[in-house]
Amino acid sequence: MKTLLVHLLSILLLAVGASAATIVSVANLPVPGSVGTADLLQTTGALAGPVQGTGTSNPARSETRTFYYWGPDGASTTPTFMGGNWPVVFIEGSLVVDPGISASVTAGALQNTGLLDELENPIQASPLLINGSPVYQFSFDPTTTTTAGIYGPWYGVSRTGSAVIPEPATALPLAAGLGIFAALRRRGER
Repeated sequence: MKTLLVHLLSILLLAVGASAATIVSVANLPVPGSVGTADLLQTTGALAGPVQGTGTSNPARSETRTFYYWGPDGASTTPTFMGGNWPVVFIEGSLVVDPGISASVTAGALQNTGLLDELENPIQASPLLINGSPVYQFSFDPTTTTTAGIYGPWYGVSRTGSAVIPEPATALPLAAGLGIFAALRRRGER
């Protein structure tokens, strides 16, 4: 019920033309390479465009997207990843946070986004911080129901702000299969 109220408030703020709002919500989503699902944080209303060197083929989106931590950022409050496919989540205006989220959700210090306004001036905005760490979108998350970006040093973000790392669903069957293969191979060598 509280989540519904947050979404209704967010829609009302956007419809009335109040200052732009960035909404942080929770969705239960499948975790790739894992045995199940997790409650992961998503954002709606982030600054859209080719931010911080991501280019026009993989810009940040304002539509609802799952967001991720980049492991090497560590305790940094400033985004350090500057490659393609992982745009920083920048916010302008107010933050609306789902009441079911216990993580600290704040705006970081203003910085250049890599975007220009209509007069070709650099646009400054604040990176979205969860428990003090910046978050990123994944350009290849096509919908609000995917977490395709969880791999390598990229982690989903839980409602408490902890990193979500897949628990491989195939580890035990794979180990058993390799053990059987090795035994059959040894038997064939005799």
